[in-house]
Amino acid sequence: MILNVQSGNTYRHAKTLPEMLRLIDSVVSEQRVSIPGIGAGDNDLFSFSERPHTIDATDWWPDNSLHVSVNLETGYGGLVWYVSPDRADQSHDEVDEHIWVSSNPSPPGFDPMVLSDPGSPLCHAPESTLPLAQIRAAVEEFCRTGTGDRPRCISWVKGEINGEIL
Repeated sequence: MILNVQSGNTYRHAKTLPEMLRLIDSVVSEQRVSIPGIGAGDNDLFSFSERPHTIDATDWWPDNSLHVSVNLETGYGGLVWYVSPDRADQSHDEVDEHIWVSSNPSPPGFDPMVLSDPGSPLCHAPESTLPLAQIRAAVEEFCRTGTGDRPRCISWVKGEINGEIL
């Protein structure tokens, strides 16, 4: 399987774990989107597929998605995970039937201002943000398994694709 990472209109790909780790490094260490007074977060989209996905691929889309947003200034990030309706129908797994947002049982006592939808702009609630080390661990797990399955090393709650908690 090939890892696809979409950042805006830029698509990057990796086949090996070292290549994947380099992509993760760039996502958790480079801040491209920051809206003063509102938040920061690039909303990079990680997915696995049998062939590389590009901006020119309009007839198909990977069946799994992990949105990754980080705010380097506050040291927090947020995740959104879901699969396609076709994959959910085929798996008969209740987890696959919902959109999931990262959950922090001990949220920070401040708003870490992590953009979940830079186009809105909308931020993750503090309850859905995690320290960058936990974000990185979840993204690494996603990449190591190579299946597109939801990482298990963090807690999740049902949510919306824009990062809102239900």
